[in-house]
Formats: sequence, structure tokens, C-alpha cells
Amino acid sequence: MVYKGVVASVSGNKARIIADSSGLSVPDIVIPQNLDKVISKGVSVIYCKFPDGEGVILSRTDGEVNVADR
Repeated sequence: MVYKGVVASVSGNKARIIADSSGLSVPDIVIPQNLDKVISKGVSVIYCKFPDGEGVILSRTDGEVNVADR
């Protein structure tokens, strides 16, 4: 399923996300390499979570992929 949430913390290539729908913490969501420089605490993201517990961030909700160009 696809969800929306806010990054609570980042450790390596994984993030802990607070789900907007439930307010619960979702651990160990993978940050893809193309987003690793633009994902940090407090950023709103769209992510998917699979039945096996794995998950991946798909995008920032503001669509940014390279904030360094500002």
C-alpha cells in the first residue's frame, strides 16, 4: 500500500516515519539513493509498505529531488 507520513529520523539508508493516517511509527523504510540528499527529519514523504514488512520512500510530497540547486 501507499501512504503519506513525516520522517521522524534517518539512520544510514533507512528512515523511521510517522504515518499521517495513524500517527504510528513505521521503522526501517528504505531511502532510495536518488533521494538520500533530500530526505531528513521533518520532511513529508510518500512511501509504500509491503506485507512482508519491507518498505521504500517513493517521493517527497513537495516533489523536490534536488534541493541543492536552489
